[in-house]
Amino acid sequence: MKKILFPLSCSLYFLLFSFQATAQLKIDKENVKQYGFSQEKLIILDSVMRSYVDNKDFSAIQTAIVKNGKIIHFDNYGYSEISSKKPLDENDIFRIASMTKPIVSVALMMLYEEGKFKLDDPLYKFIPEFKNMTVKKGKKEKPIKNHIKVIDILRHSAGFGFKGPEGYRKSIGMNLEEFVKESIKTPLSYEPGTQWRYSYSTDICGYLVEVLSGLTLDKFL
Repeated sequence: MKKILFPLSCSLYFLLFSFQATAQLKIDKENVKQYGFSQEKLIILDSVMRSYVDNKDFSAIQTAIVKNGKIIHFDNYGYSEISSKKPLDENDIFRIASMTKPIVSVALMMLYEEGKFKLDDPLYKFIPEFKNMTVKKGKKEKPIKNHIKVIDILRHSAGFGFKGPEGYRKSIGMNLEEFVKESIKTPLSYEPGTQWRYSYSTDICGYLVEVLSGLTLDKFL
């Protein structure tokens, strides 16, 4: 079943978990007006979500709007299990893919606030395997001139690419430490700190959380 997460935000939290539509729109008209939302626009939102289902773009969708800790809107569309036509409900669990990136990054910054590291600290200070990295220069590999800093793995400027290291597809079933050991075998795509490139560096952030906290990432979170 296709599962995609679309996050939107604008002084409220608007979470759209991609799936498909069935439920009736549930709107507390009093709250909608009180918090500055338009009932008409929420009805349009409902219509758009249903169209995604009708067009078979998604198998189910869940929408929520929260402002100042108050749930202004929540609705389910579609099925959590297509074959049995089981309706989606609020207890269903979603894969949130790259939306784990801000969660893991915040976890690492919690340790920053505790004084566990400085943003300009070289990554090898905590994970020694990153000390002798190489970078691709044409068809050759050369030692990096700039060591990867902690801030680089937070802002996607560490030199990693999007596809991951050689053997990345084999990483299913690996723990974070094993994944890191695999990643150092592949030369960087560019000098650390010189470019921005969306990458798997948040996986490295997750392992750094484990190293600094002494806990597995799931336990820390």
